[in-house]
Amino acid sequence: MNQRECLKHTIDICVSYLKEDSETNMAVVELDMVSGIIPNKGSLNDLKQNVELGLKRWEVNNSNKVVFYFDSLGGKERCFGIIVRRGQEVEDAKRAVASVSDYYQTEFARSTSYALDVKCDTVLLKRIADSIVCVRERPARR
Repeated sequence: MNQRECLKHTIDICVSYLKEDSETNMAVVELDMVSGIIPNKGSLNDLKQNVELGLKRWEVNNSNKVVFYFDSLGGKERCFGIIVRRGQEVEDAKRAVASVSDYYQTEFARSTSYALDVKCDTVLLKRIADSIVCVRERPARR
């Protein structure tokens, strides 16, 4: 895969609530961007078309964090992908954090860190206590 193809990636995010027969209140998924990476707002807008996802809204704040709001999360895993691109090359970029929490009961929160590999072949899957935060990175389709 050449350098140009590695400028654009898709980050897949999967979340669920693992307590049996339970559901969260409003849930928030926060995805910090790795340094130099910019989310594609078109791909974020496309998420609203997926009714099954149950995404209430999303926002990108000034610190380049994408925040997703769901009315609730249950045991069924919800997966979605967003396209990101490298806005500038950053040497030795540090890992970023992906987290999920109950909006009203913030003690119900879990997080994991992730990195994007310029080789375009990184896959990261991490299971965390009472919830799943899963971040996978793959080259974006054209």
